[in-house]
Amino acid sequence: MQSVRQTMDIIAAYREVGSYRGAAAMCNTTHRTVKRAVRQREEPDPPVEKAAERRRNYDVVAGVVAAKVRKTKGRRLTAAVQIRGSGLRTRLNRHRQPLAL
Repeated sequence: MQSVRQTMDIIAAYREVGSYRGAAAMCNTTHRTVKRAVRQREEPDPPVEKAAERRRNYDVVAGVVAAKVRKTKGRRLTAAVQIRGSGLRTRLNRHRQPLAL
């Protein structure tokens, strides 16, 4: 793998000499490396194709989430508030109790 500087030196040597083997001798590399560097420099980059639009894993529930956001006017409700409102009995502040050793 040639560095960018070495590649530019190879291309400059090829332009001066006009042959792959002559440039290779000047740059202490092989004629195949010179040929590869010159061809890569001359060829334009292939056009990049845009990736196809993919489905996202949340597309199925996007409507439900949008309805919840409209209903709550964008406020964030914690799970504890939702559980309390649903009538389930649970320990809500479990993470605040000290650890028993």
